[in-house]
Amino acid sequence: MERERELIGEGIRYFDLIRTRRIMSAEWTMSPLTLDQYNRGGWTWPIDASALNNNPYMQLNQYWTTIGR
Repeated sequence: MERERELIGEGIRYFDLIRTRRIMSAEWTMSPLTLDQYNRGGWTWPIDASALNNNPYMQLNQYWTTIGR
């Protein structure tokens, strides 16, 4: 809690929630992830499929490629 107060407004709280896995608890966030969403990379930034044109060896984030299916 002390770290959260010190770093408020700096965009670091979200990454602390991920690191401590508190991102999956409604006690710490208004939009918690399920364990499945967390394991599939729901906490990562989406990568556009056109990025494969520049680097065909990279992999798209599984969570974001299955949204809406």
